[in-house]
Amino acid sequence: RRQRKGAADQPADLPWFEKAGETVMGQRPEGPIVDHADALSFLKADDGSSVIGTLCCFACHPVCCGPALQQSADYVGACRARVEAETAGAPAVFITGACGDINPWTQGEGHAAAATMGSALGASIAAALSDAVASGRPASAALVSSLSETLALPLDPLPTEQEALAFLEEARALESHAIVQEAAAVGLRTAVRETAAVRGWAEERLGLARGEGGALEETMPLRVHGVRVGEVAILGIAGEPFSEYALALERASP
Repeated sequence: RRQRKGAADQPADLPWFEKAGETVMGQRPEGPIVDHADALSFLKADDGSSVIGTLCCFACHPVCCGPALQQSADYVGACRARVEAETAGAPAVFITGACGDINPWTQGEGHAAAATMGSALGASIAAALSDAVASGRPASAALVSSLSETLALPLDPLPTEQEALAFLEEARALESHAIVQEAAAVGLRTAVRETAAVRGWAEERLGLARGEGGALEETMPLRVHGVRVGEVAILGIAGEPFSEYALALERASP
């Protein structure tokens, strides 16, 4: 969903920090995509086929409905409902996966789009799990273990005071332009609230470059959680990790 606009598409007043090409919320088919769902089926121990619960994981933002519909389970609700219908009502739990840079094709198109996508995804998950059970694949051992660790991620170096001032000047100009355009009801490349956020961020950077605000941290803590159920490992990472992290972890995983 993070689409880079080429030089020919850039507006003349593009800020310096976007000179390499503007990043917009769009569609980038050639970008990294997790092309599969992960699912874990929990079966009754006495018969090995009756489902008592399903865990589903798919890397995609649940934004089929769009901002106009404030409260909705989006495609996730439809996916869970389909999986539960195919498993005699056994509860299904959904994890959004490393969805930080992935949107559905039907973004902002309402409840019908969410129902279509979610039902199709749920049907695929239920069919795959049913085939796995029918094939007689041996169940994983019931061994469960977990871990929790806090990592220290290194932060980028701060800009110089001169760089921070230049950034702040452009951020203020961009915000002023957005306010004028909004007052004139003209379509905006950048929303007013977003330009205000950029300006606030630039002001903070300038203060830090000038030594204001006390001692600076050189790292940022990141919590990582892990649960292993038999042969399956589930990792939880704070924030919205991009899909390439999940793909890299899967390639490295035993």
